[in-house]
Amino acid sequence: CSPDLISGYPEGDNILVLAPHCDDEALGCGGAIHKYHQKGSRVSVVFLTDGSGCASEFDQEEIIATRQAEAKRSGEVLGVNRFFFLTHPDRGLSRSPKVILQLKEIIEEIRPDGIYLPFFMDNHPDHMAVAPLVAKALEGAPRCALFFYEVWTTMVPNNLLDISDVMAKKMEAISVYKSQGS
Repeated sequence: CSPDLISGYPEGDNILVLAPHCDDEALGCGGAIHKYHQKGSRVSVVFLTDGSGCASEFDQEEIIATRQAEAKRSGEVLGVNRFFFLTHPDRGLSRSPKVILQLKEIIEEIRPDGIYLPFFMDNHPDHMAVAPLVAKALEGAPRCALFFYEVWTTMVPNNLLDISDVMAKKMEAISVYKSQGS
């Protein structure tokens, strides 16, 4: 039952990363993002929530702007090509037609070879909401690979990507999230 170790570069030249919150992409698959960047792939990241639910001494608009600025700086470290901010309220992701339509439109525009999303049993309501949203958004779309990443809850992987050569970049990207105590 040992997972296969991927030591080179992941497959795909056009990658879409879905992050419920600004920082999930760096924590969950920052090493993979940078490996795609190194091989010349195009990486787009969609942040689904606005970050307004985090504990902060700042007002809501200021924390939203801060989290988005941090996400862009972190993405620059990792080599992200494009950012989408959907700004749904924290802990408010649902299977609403609006969210599904937004994801469907982005998927149609990007036409990814692979999509990274949080493991469907990752123990946070926004993380758990993403997989069913993606399933609905992908109905009728061309096939693409799905890759789950871990943020909060340990998962049992079937593949592991060796990121030891880019771990310093991942840690640098995580450290950009000062508002999250990184």
